[in-house]
Amino acid sequence: MTDKKDTPNLNIPNILSILRIGMIPVAVWGIVKEEYLFVLVVLVLAGITDALDGFLARTLNQSTRVGKILDPIADKFLFITLFSLMGFGLTLFPIWFVLIVLVRDALILIGYAHLKKQKKTLELLPRFSGKAHTAILFFFLFFVLLSLSYEVPIPLRLLMGLVTATSILSFLDYLIVWVRKRK
Repeated sequence: MTDKKDTPNLNIPNILSILRIGMIPVAVWGIVKEEYLFVLVVLVLAGITDALDGFLARTLNQSTRVGKILDPIADKFLFITLFSLMGFGLTLFPIWFVLIVLVRDALILIGYAHLKKQKKTLELLPRFSGKAHTAILFFFLFFVLLSLSYEVPIPLRLLMGLVTATSILSFLDYLIVWVRKRK
């Protein structure tokens, strides 16, 4: 889908992405105050607004360059903030696990910046592997918050294994794309 030149940047899909960015300090407050059910609700609302902004951008033909940047930034910042607070702050997960997820995102950002510097980022679209990783990370955070809220046992090792696998696989997928784009 191409951007329409007359589509304003301040439209409903982009407002929903901005709203998701605004949820970050609210979620941080909930983690700090140990209000995990509250944070779970914030996470679910973020997931709904994420699905809704993409749906509305397509159906209303309101896709913009700003939205293509805001949407993934909103997701990444919220997920990484929650994940980091749970991993480093609450020490719910081993450090190696937290580092795998964070290093993956840092390396993808560095790779993107490197390609942008070489002016080779045209049409660098999100990969299925990256979307799958984001979805699995969402469900991981959801189940951890559910467990913290209701003391429900969850298969934490299995979930960590899924997140680790998608972190590594999606990074390798992006790496292959970058190597091809450098040529």
